[in-house]
Amino acid sequence: MDKESILKNYATLGINSQNGIFDFIVNNSEATVGDRHYNLTNSNEIMEFMANFFYSLGFEVIRLYLEKNASLQEKRHWFLAFNNGSKWFYYESINEKIKGKHVFSNYNSLINYATAKNIQALENDEAIDFNVYEQYVLKEIISLPNFDLEDDIRISKDGNEILLWNGCGSNDYNVVIKNAEKEEVINRNYNDNADRSVLFFVVGFISTLVIGIALVWILAQIYLNN
Repeated sequence: MDKESILKNYATLGINSQNGIFDFIVNNSEATVGDRHYNLTNSNEIMEFMANFFYSLGFEVIRLYLEKNASLQEKRHWFLAFNNGSKWFYYESINEKIKGKHVFSNYNSLINYATAKNIQALENDEAIDFNVYEQYVLKEIISLPNFDLEDDIRISKDGNEILLWNGCGSNDYNVVIKNAEKEEVINRNYNDNADRSVLFFVVGFISTLVIGIALVWILAQIYLNN
């Protein structure tokens, strides 16, 4: 399917912009584009849902697969990095602690932030021992042709490994994590904007009400004095 047709299919869902696709994902659990159905509660399918849209917009798109390399407990997460020509973006809708739209000045900053934060989310702990981080592997992968989980895992395992924290001691590693937390992040909590809107409405309403009461009182005093 050509790019124009893909964008038309997304437009039928009300998705017409970079921000619009994230809004759709956080408010919907599934979607159908052409002959492909997406479960928007699975990170592999969310990744592909976004990747096809951003690719059709002409953005640079990199698919990423994070996996814990442990025999007793497998943990994994797929996510997407994309570039609109000026900034790098990472949208997260599953991991609640980092849910939101994140923007970075370069690809390496995105990788450091997304990897560290996703590991913390998968481990459900922000204070992780250095050795735990080293149990994870990050890979750049190709597009996933179907959503059979075993096939997706197999394909993802064959991706190109990205060396993380290469040559870092534990102290250097902690600096990397700390710096990653300082990257430019927008809508880190997706509900922040809604909360602020409600707050502004309440404050504005109360202010208007107080001013109105004061104005009525002043007019009443003028009327009575006359």
